[in-house]
Amino acid sequence: MGSEMDWFRMLSGHILEIYLFVLILVVMLADLFLSQEGKRSLGGIAIVGLGVALAASFFIPTGADAYGLYFQRLFLMTSIFVLIQGEAFRERIGERLGEFHTLLLFATTGLLFISGAKDFLTLFVSVELLTVSLFILAAFLEGDGRSAEAGMKYVILGALASAFFLYGISFVYGFTGSLQFDEVATAVARTGGDGTGVTLGLALIVAGLCFKVGAVPFHFWVPDVYEGAPTPITAFLTVASKGAGFAALMRVLTVMAPLAGIWTTALAVLAAATLLYGNLGAIPQTNIKRLLGYSSIGQAGFILIGVVAGSPEGVRAVLFYLLAYAFGAMGAFLAIVAFSRVTKSDELSDYHGLWRRSPLLAVAIAISFLSLAGFPPLGGFFGKFLLLVALLESPEHLWLGILAVASVIVSLYYYLGVIRRVLVFPPTDETPIPIPGFLKAAIVVAVVGTIILGIIQGPFVTQADRAAWSLF
Repeated sequence: MGSEMDWFRMLSGHILEIYLFVLILVVMLADLFLSQEGKRSLGGIAIVGLGVALAASFFIPTGADAYGLYFQRLFLMTSIFVLIQGEAFRERIGERLGEFHTLLLFATTGLLFISGAKDFLTLFVSVELLTVSLFILAAFLEGDGRSAEAGMKYVILGALASAFFLYGISFVYGFTGSLQFDEVATAVARTGGDGTGVTLGLALIVAGLCFKVGAVPFHFWVPDVYEGAPTPITAFLTVASKGAGFAALMRVLTVMAPLAGIWTTALAVLAAATLLYGNLGAIPQTNIKRLLGYSSIGQAGFILIGVVAGSPEGVRAVLFYLLAYAFGAMGAFLAIVAFSRVTKSDELSDYHGLWRRSPLLAVAIAISFLSLAGFPPLGGFFGKFLLLVALLESPEHLWLGILAVASVIVSLYYYLGVIRRVLVFPPTDETPIPIPGFLKAAIVVAVVGTIILGIIQGPFVTQADRAAWSLF
């Protein structure tokens, strides 16, 4: 009887993950039996299915793990946006719609397991489920050399990151005798963090997770993969994969709290290098997806300063910023998908005078880029403000705060450069850009969400605060 109750508790704690496995089976069976024309409905099935999961998540008691539930909702919302982009990208995907949607749902399931992981083994397997799905999706465009290159680079560097991660876990297990987070935390606290083994293990785990967030010096894959991967997958990497890395990183660092004196300094240096490299590297880019790749490196550096703070306030700031970043980045990528499906181009020179061809796309890009830059009164501004406030509670990190502010000024240069092309430059082509109704609706939701997060932060900060404190 006792074992049955344990199984019931375990299954009830993973209700969303179980539901997603059922949804995957439904999509796979539909792909098997539907005609090629009927398979066009697979995206709708996946979107509705994830929408049901997202709505249901608000009826799940937060319990002790409000942190995991916060990320699960964020990832479900992100995946819905990506699937909507996939609908607009359907012509490029071709006949493999079933495989595309199935892999995206597998990646989303990995994200949900990462959010609620309570031990290193579950965390590693979940990360691999996400990563292997993205290996295939990055190289999904048949006959496209850049997509094949993106997949190959992601596979090679991703395998290296997985090796670091798993090797680090083995060191932690050897030192503590357990893979459970609570037991590892107790063992590390008992010794006060002494021991080369656990320190080396933590360093390797952090290296593996820094690959996921695109932090320097684990960033080499980002620009090429962002440029070559299908645009919806680039959007998924930008928000969901990066968010998964931070979800795992903050949970692991909380477990290793006695080693804070070591990892805080190391992460501060990584954050500084990431801020500088990402924002300076974005300036000369002429491809909008590549520019957003470097931009995402800079964004990772900014988010890392909340991790460096090492406090509930820092985690709260990271959680809120990831939400604001999700809306800002998705607004930008939805507009990019709508533009490229007509023009077949991602070059910035083709965005000149976009406001004449599609005022909606021009406004979406302008607002999304301003939010990413941290321009008031948008969500990105308040997120950056929370991160800086959390960081500056520790006077020894004043230098990093100054560098972060300087990086915002640098980022304004290239973000405003794109906005200038869109709103000021004369168009090279004045042909209107038609936008499907479902894509228009998604763009409006993303843009309105970005604005709301900058004006009405209270309820969202409260949720982020509750999630942050549940981690400590």
